[in-house]
Amino acid sequence: MERVELMRVSGSIQTRTTFAAPVEFGLRTGETVVLRPEDDTGPGRLLALLESATSSQARTVTGTIQILSSIDDADTLLPISSVPTFFADVEPISPAIGKAYYATVEPIVDPATKAPVQPRALEIGRLLTNSDVPVVANACGFNRHTALLAQSGAGKSYALGVLLEELLAKTDLRIVVIDANGDFALLGDLPAAAAVAVVDGRDPKRYRSAVKRLGQRRSRGAVFNLNPLEPVLWDGVVGEVLSFLWDRRDEQRATLIVIDEAHNFAPATETDSNVSRLLLRIAAEGRKYGLWLTVASQRPQKLHGNVISQCDNLIVMRLTSQNDLDHVTASFGAVDRGMMQLATGFRSGSAMVVGRIVRSPTLMRFRERILKEAGGDIALDWGSDPA
Repeated sequence: MERVELMRVSGSIQTRTTFAAPVEFGLRTGETVVLRPEDDTGPGRLLALLESATSSQARTVTGTIQILSSIDDADTLLPISSVPTFFADVEPISPAIGKAYYATVEPIVDPATKAPVQPRALEIGRLLTNSDVPVVANACGFNRHTALLAQSGAGKSYALGVLLEELLAKTDLRIVVIDANGDFALLGDLPAAAAVAVVDGRDPKRYRSAVKRLGQRRSRGAVFNLNPLEPVLWDGVVGEVLSFLWDRRDEQRATLIVIDEAHNFAPATETDSNVSRLLLRIAAEGRKYGLWLTVASQRPQKLHGNVISQCDNLIVMRLTSQNDLDHVTASFGAVDRGMMQLATGFRSGSAMVVGRIVRSPTLMRFRERILKEAGGDIALDWGSDPA
C-alpha cells in the first residue's frame, strides 16, 4: 500500500498530536476509534480519540488526535509504549474495548493519605457514538469544581439529577443543592437521600433552620427549593447557606455545593453582593477545605468567568450560541475547539464531559433518571388526543 493511502500521525511517543488521512478513512470529530498500524512489527493497535477532523479539497482529512491506550490481541488495554507514524486502517470500537475504557475507573493515589484507592464508578450514561458502551464517572473526580452548561431544553437539570442520584447512592459526600426552580424537590424520595432535607415554603425561617441542621453529623445535606420564595429573598437564603459552610471550613467535611441557575448568584458583571463574593472565594479557595462547587447554567455568558475558569470538570450539553461557545472555550482552556463545536448539534440529553471525572474527553448521553423530574414539562393533554 502506498504511503499516500495511509493515515500519518506526527510524533512518536506523544499522546496528543496531529494527523493526516485520506477521506476514505471516514474520520469524524469526537469519535473513538481503533487504529491498526501499517505492519505487525510495532506496538499493535491503538485506541484513539479524534479531537478534530477537517476535510480539504485534496481529499485529505487533517486534525488532532489523542492516543488513549494500546490494545493487545486479547483486547486488553495497556499503557502506551510508542506511537507508529503510519496506520493502514481505522476501525470503530467494539463493545468489549469500549467497556474496558469507558466503563472502568482506574485506581489513583489519595492526595491526602498517599495511599492507593479505587474510586467508585458512577453509572451516568452511554457513549454517544456507540450506545452499547456504558459510560461511568469517577466519583473522586468531584473533589474539584464542575461546570454544567447548556441552553434551555438541552436536559441540564435532568443530567444534574442523574449525577445527584449517583453521588448520593455511591459516595458519603454531604450535598447541598441551591434549587432555583424546584427541579430537585423530589430528591428526598430517593432511599439514599433519607438524611437529605428538602426545604421549601414562603417562610424564610424554615430555610434558616435547615441551614443550622447542616452542621449535624448525621445530615447528608439539604435541597433549598427557592421556587416558592420571592426572588428578592433568594440572596439572603443562599448567603446564609454559603456563609455557614465557609465559616466551618476548617472542619474539612467533604461537601458538594450544587448551584443551579448559577448565573443568578455569580453574574459575569462585577457585583458587590455577599453571595457573589462567597461563591468566587469558594471557587478560588474551597478545594483545600473540601468545599467543591458544581455550578449549572443555561446562560454561560452571564456566569462569572472566574467561576468557570476554576472548574477542572466541564459538562457541555447543547449550546447553539457561538458567543456562549467562545465564552466557555476561552474560560476553560482544556477543551479542544473542534469538539466544543459539536455542542451545537447535540440532542437533548447528549453531552461532552471533560476533566477529572472521566478518563478523557467523552461524548455521551445521560441515562434515564430513577426519580421523576420535578421541574419537567407539563403534559400536552390541553392540545392533543390520546394516542
